[in-house]
Amino acid sequence: MPLLSNLLSRDVPQNFYKFQFQVYSGLFFIGLLGFLYLSSPAISRRTYLSENALSPGLVSSDLFLSVEHIRHIMGQLRTGFKNNNISDVIQLMLIENGIEAYKQDVERNSTNKQEENIYGIVRALRLASTESIILVAPLHVRIQTKSQQYKANIFGIAHTLAIGFALHRKPYMSKDIILLFPAAQEYGTRVWLDAYFNNNPYSLPLDAHAGSIQAGLALEFPHEKFYSIDLRHNGINGQLPNLDLINTVVHLCDKNSIATTLYSVYTDLSTNEPFINYILKSTRTLLLNVLTLATGISDGVHGQFLHYRIEMITLFGSLDKHHEYQTSPITMRAFDDVIEGKNPICFLFVFLE
Repeated sequence: MPLLSNLLSRDVPQNFYKFQFQVYSGLFFIGLLGFLYLSSPAISRRTYLSENALSPGLVSSDLFLSVEHIRHIMGQLRTGFKNNNISDVIQLMLIENGIEAYKQDVERNSTNKQEENIYGIVRALRLASTESIILVAPLHVRIQTKSQQYKANIFGIAHTLAIGFALHRKPYMSKDIILLFPAAQEYGTRVWLDAYFNNNPYSLPLDAHAGSIQAGLALEFPHEKFYSIDLRHNGINGQLPNLDLINTVVHLCDKNSIATTLYSVYTDLSTNEPFINYILKSTRTLLLNVLTLATGISDGVHGQFLHYRIEMITLFGSLDKHHEYQTSPITMRAFDDVIEGKNPICFLFVFLE
């Protein structure tokens, strides 16, 4: 690449032009090595919590989700999917537990199949509906196997409902909790968000609204038993959620001996891992993250929320086994912390049954 400025050309020695390709190539590789050096433990802080986030090690929860209750909910959901009236079943379960429940029609030009989004609102008892946190469980999850492309998200829906039922009876909730069960994955989520924020003049208004959505989580558990949680955070056109939300989930999973992965790469926070293994895993995760963000494609419904500047990640129940951790079924518990300034944090407490 020749120098374009005549003034600079007179000041540069003539011998430089003979080696300018080597100089530019050397600077490029130095920058590349500096980029890869970011994964070194000498300068990286691994995962951490900012001053606005409550340390997971100091938190305890009084929420308890019994196995029998989860199985009872799953039995009703299986019947709903079998009879093709899953939206009616979910709405009836929400109403029976004292939670507001509504439906929204989802129209797609490519199919004549009638689909509906279901959402419920757990109203905060302490304050007015000014802020809210959202939990999303799509009706179907994309698994992309040879035999099946989509699978019913029965386990994720059951835990989302159980969380809503448990939080409905807690008097300390300071924010509304929205339970959203979208049809048609990303498309149904986008239709609901457009109606919630009145961004589409052709969409019908929703029957009810909650407070301003600050943060949320999407639960995609296509399997009843899974052995690790894959964190999916990349949004549309390279958008990313607040790093505190990712770090909080990673720390909570590590605290409770639950394996976490990023793009199927195992995340280990222990200090006993060999240095070379840590470098290789960190470099692989870093490169996969950059390449995935470069595509500009989101791999979950959370990407639609990031478009509206709502902090959101997807927790995907993976079948990848890691011998470092126990392989017990996983139960989710949710709790919300006080939001400070413009840094909202939604805490998810993960415990083993």
